[in-house]
Amino acid sequence: MDHSTFLIALGRINEIKWGITPQEWLDSHWFVEINGIVLAEPSSSFFVFLLAFVILFVSFQFLKNTKHQKSRLWFGLSMLAWS
Repeated sequence: MDHSTFLIALGRINEIKWGITPQEWLDSHWFVEINGIVLAEPSSSFFVFLLAFVILFVSFQFLKNTKHQKSRLWFGLSMLAWS
């Protein structure tokens, strides 16, 4: 990695808000509160969990139907570890 890549990666570091309180953060983001539990940005959370369950399902399908192929076994295990 050269120095220009490093500087580009840190180009917006001065935009980080230091000392922001949790309430200030919630005021600037979409959230839902259910029975005292705050779920920040619920649509994003939904898609993240949906993707995780899809990966788990596909992983178990590969592990269940390896058809004596090591590649299917390793692919299923890698997806299981990733999720």
